[in-house]
Amino acid sequence: MGDSTGAAVIFGATGGVMEAALRTAYEIVTGREVPFGNLEHYSCQRYGWSKEATIKIEGCVDAWKFLEGAELKVAIAHGLVNANKIMSMAREGKAPYHFVEIMACPGGCIGGGGQPIPTNMEIRKKRMKAIYSEDEHKVLRKITRKS
Repeated sequence: MGDSTGAAVIFGATGGVMEAALRTAYEIVTGREVPFGNLEHYSCQRYGWSKEATIKIEGCVDAWKFLEGAELKVAIAHGLVNANKIMSMAREGKAPYHFVEIMACPGGCIGGGGQPIPTNMEIRKKRMKAIYSEDEHKVLRKITRKS
């Protein structure tokens, strides 16, 4: 079907959609690649059922200078119970996020009904490691803009 990006590969894991979007948006806004490799290894605060991170935007290109110093707050969770927790937090004004990713399946699509069984957290972590490894070896790792 043609070329694909590492960003497309990581869509299967909880946090992959978020990371793919951040890679592209950060580069558009700053002209530089995002200063971290994998959102899971970025300074995320974990709650057992979710992760959240704050990414400070610095060194914006002229067109995006109004975002200079802004702190982008993101959250990642999986499972509909956890989606409900974030929605409840939002209704109560306790979810100060700009971007939220929810995956219905445990660990994301890698833990979904179409995957080999049995599955558990250890197997899902190995699957995540494999797709992030594939991502790291891709020539294209994000959406690129044509000049």
